[in-house]
Amino acid sequence: MLDEIKAKAQKFAISDDFRRLQSEFKDRAKKSANRPKKVEGLEKATEHRIWYVDPTYLQPTDIKDNEGKVIVKAGTSVNPLENFSWEENWIVIDGDDEVQVSWALEQKGDIVLTNGAPLELANTHNRYFYFDQNGEISKKLRLRFLPTIVSQEDFFIKIEEFAL
Repeated sequence: MLDEIKAKAQKFAISDDFRRLQSEFKDRAKKSANRPKKVEGLEKATEHRIWYVDPTYLQPTDIKDNEGKVIVKAGTSVNPLENFSWEENWIVIDGDDEVQVSWALEQKGDIVLTNGAPLELANTHNRYFYFDQNGEISKKLRLRFLPTIVSQEDFFIKIEEFAL
């Protein structure tokens, strides 16, 4: 039975169907890397606005090791910015908006796209462009308007929206 499955798998691996599937997979992967899925729900900023996020985490329950010893008590709060500093600003933009791209290139920090083609922009501008995959950054920081600069101020995350 196992030999029969191996034989079918080997036969499929050299078939035209397999080559076609492999080619389609590569094309989809390239397309996804060249133009990741747009982060939905973000609009162009119409006013300059600054607000802050407190990244302090409050542990809701005791955390115990494998022997049942409490290593973190419920109610313990930790602000990660008390232990490390945010090195680079994040300039969060829509990469398909040429005005935002030009503006971002003048700013200091890492450019994070929520839409657009990061590889194409990197080649054009000889600079790295990151992408907010699945909108994780935007969701965690509750971003709604672009462009935005995300930075650290004391022990808070500073969110600054710009109307261009």
